Amino acid sequence: MHHLLLEIYAPYVDRPTDMVHIWRRCRILCNDLREAPRLQHLTVMFLDSDTNKASWSIDGWPCDTMNLVPNDDQDSDIVCTLDLFATLNNVTRATIKLPHSLQSDVYLQDECGYAIDCMMDMVPVDQENHDEIVKCTEEEIEEEVPRLMELTGIKSLQKFTQTIQSGSLKTISSEFPKLKNVWPYTEIFEDALERERKGEMARFRTHQAYAIRDQIVFVQSMLRVAGWAPP
Repeated sequence: MHHLLLEIYAPYVDRPTDMVHIWRRCRILCNDLREAPRLQHLTVMFLDSDTNKASWSIDGWPCDTMNLVPNDDQDSDIVCTLDLFATLNNVTRATIKLPHSLQSDVYLQDECGYAIDCMMDMVPVDQENHDEIVKCTEEEIEEEVPRLMELTGIKSLQKFTQTIQSGSLKTISSEFPKLKNVWPYTEIFEDALERERKGEMARFRTHQAYAIRDQIVFVQSMLRVAGWAPP
């Protein structure tokens, strides 16, 4: 393989689960590349979106969605991704390009340099320790995925409500399914609301929970009016 170019697009800031999907796909890719013959040239590019809705940074600081444990010193999303590529040691030439918003970040530049040295087998690497770092990150992800899905679901409900109220959907019945594919995990709250109605669980009690319930009821009622029902 002469030159492999990997473009990693930024996660949507309001969808915490995006970064989990990106990290897991990169892990699968790196596992495959470890088993491949020597790579002549590997380029990894972290790309920002044309808008500020999907980005590797917020106000000039690297995003840290992957900092899954409160008060933990885990690194930013980009560094967590670089940890995966640092497990490679079969690359003749390696290049890593930071997103435009973080190109002047000295710490990230150093981390990129270290990952490149690892990939090109230019520094002694404790492969067992690298694998353990990746394993620990995966274990933390498994524990935190339900919370990240809930956070994404809350953002999805807010997006549904704002979109419907603004009237920007030309026809709710035809466009809502597309919107739901982009903004997932609302079913977490829909299921909870249905169980509450059946008396199978305690009622929503917090202020935020009441707001979530109101948003669910609003979205569902608008869909019924539009004649759209979930499959």
